[in-house]
Amino acid sequence: MRKSAIRLRLYGLLFNMANASYTSYASYVAAAMGVQGPLLGIVSSAGTSLTSIAAYLGGRIRAPPLTIIRIANAALAISLIAMALLMEHPGAYTALYSLSMAALGISSYGLMLLFERHTRGARGSKLADFSFYGALGSLVATLIAGLYMGSDPLLIKMVFLAAAASILASSLLLRGVEGAETVEAGPGRGDIGPLRFYIYFGLFMVVFSSAWPIFSAMQVYVYHMTPLQVAVLNIIAGASTLALQRGVGRLADKNLKALMAAEGPILSSFTLAYALSPNIYPLYAVNVLAGLSNSIYNVAYLAYVADRAEDKRKAIAVLNLVIGVSTLVGSELGSVAYQAWARRGRPRRRGEKAIINHKRAPRSLSVALPKALTAHGLHLTHS
Repeated sequence: MRKSAIRLRLYGLLFNMANASYTSYASYVAAAMGVQGPLLGIVSSAGTSLTSIAAYLGGRIRAPPLTIIRIANAALAISLIAMALLMEHPGAYTALYSLSMAALGISSYGLMLLFERHTRGARGSKLADFSFYGALGSLVATLIAGLYMGSDPLLIKMVFLAAAASILASSLLLRGVEGAETVEAGPGRGDIGPLRFYIYFGLFMVVFSSAWPIFSAMQVYVYHMTPLQVAVLNIIAGASTLALQRGVGRLADKNLKALMAAEGPILSSFTLAYALSPNIYPLYAVNVLAGLSNSIYNVAYLAYVADRAEDKRKAIAVLNLVIGVSTLVGSELGSVAYQAWARRGRPRRRGEKAIINHKRAPRSLSVALPKALTAHGLHLTHS
């Protein structure tokens, strides 16, 4: 069991490094290429919505977790390679990114099956321990990718290729992990936990995710953030997550409901910051809370469902479906509302629509939408 836990930590480190290197910047690149309306809503929410819906569908697959992860990771790597070749076409970029997030969701579901097996007994603290290594990898990769791209977001092509290679390599680390070759029972008819929790949580995510595409547009057209500023945002969020993850896990073991109740006020601070900040510096300050929000999301909701459901596999799948549908609906509503509001204002001058014009990019570009609410496996932030 100890060797299995070490392999899971190493896998989480490498896998999250690979995915954070491009998901941290995907929404901004889409907005900079002129992707708008419902398509921008899809890209902004895909890291949460499509991964979660795909994870729910993955619950229908009767196969060992290792097989699920390997097949999904192969599909994810192929999608990233295709994105590197076709990313300058907004439609292809949106479609391929959606496909990659769906593959990521299925892979994450396979990993959650392993986590469920290896976190029994002290679920909150053990989940936090695994998530700590994922957050560490995400922080390092986000920094490296941001420094590499500099002022040219089109260099994300090479990031896509490097991520694809790392994802394929990470699958090898799971060989020999206890339970990786075991075929889990499919979803049964057991209790999945309190129905009210799924309803309230879904409604909450519809409201909050409606802001995600607006965050992307504001980064492009309002704050005009440089790559260095984006790197600072992500480093603050990542460092905060690393500092708080394990402490939140211990709190989850003691008072899970209180921890979950704190999530709402924390998330509202991000929307208020974007709405009221005269410059980027308040965004730096509020991103300190990203670590607390990420830690709660990485630990609390899965622990709550797993501890209260008779059919844990089915409960995890339903939780993913609720998250996926609610964030997709919310993000689409937000993107359509923003587009309608923008049309009522002045028309954009020629050339203002897209920051990336064909193969040339300006020297001062923001390169990412902050992943303030993201976490590996289930992503809450704007991806």
